[in-house]
Amino acid sequence: MRTSVPPLPVVRSLVSRSALFWAAIRAALLPFGVDFGRPASAVLVVTLVTILTVVAMRRRGEHLFLGNLGVSLPVAAAVMGATAAALEVGAASVGRLL
Repeated sequence: MRTSVPPLPVVRSLVSRSALFWAAIRAALLPFGVDFGRPASAVLVVTLVTILTVVAMRRRGEHLFLGNLGVSLPVAAAVMGATAAALEVGAASVGRLL
């Protein structure tokens, strides 16, 4: 099995979708009083983003298209999870500055 970095347009698409899911999930969790400064909530958000983006990809059949481009579903999930984790780290560092 060949593992490599996906092509740049694919990475852009995965990162932008992951960022949108990240923002939507954080907005959806706000009414429940989730403390986003805690590591457990960060893990929850990253896990939800990764799972929901993979489910959305499979529902729309995009995993087949990515497979034809040589991008496996675990690699795509890793890109989306890494994006959500980076956004959580950035949000936590901004939260500490304020």
